[in-house]
Amino acid sequence: MPGGSIAQVLSHFGRLEESLVARYSRDLFSGLDYLHTRDPPVLHRDIKGANILVGLDSTVKLSDFGCSKRSEGTAVHTLKGSVPWMAPEVMRQSGYGRKADIWSLGCVIIEMSTAEPPWGTFDNCLAAMVRIAMSDETPPVPAHLSEACRDLVRLCTRRDPEQRPTAKDSRARVCSPRPRPIHNG
Repeated sequence: MPGGSIAQVLSHFGRLEESLVARYSRDLFSGLDYLHTRDPPVLHRDIKGANILVGLDSTVKLSDFGCSKRSEGTAVHTLKGSVPWMAPEVMRQSGYGRKADIWSLGCVIIEMSTAEPPWGTFDNCLAAMVRIAMSDETPPVPAHLSEACRDLVRLCTRRDPEQRPTAKDSRARVCSPRPRPIHNG
């Protein structure tokens, strides 16, 4: 796509306005909903700004499906993706599914709204993995975002994957002026 990647846009122009973050998030959750509702479901497993392409019409699309997996089972156990955007359960290799992509997309919302990696910078990959996989922490939610956007990020980055919304539920939250309740199931 002619606009390059989100990572390139952020490096050239800095953080995005929240209205654009919301527009891009709707597109991304729609794309994830499509992937996650295939039979069998497709897990992207490497959602980050560098793997999201921008169109000149202010649309975005997921790209780089090199880590993707079609999964008939409910839990995948391989370590795939980019550490700062990776869900804790992926790092622990404890079995994961579609909700790992939701975590990563929550991290991308942070990335788009700060022009920084979701956890800030780490001295090394091992330190990042220990903090993300073994602590009770979640990535810092930017204070300058609206309460609705902060709530969405907090929902997407809950430590317990079962507590995270689906892509469809997340898209509904982004689109509505008032957040709708999340129904897990």
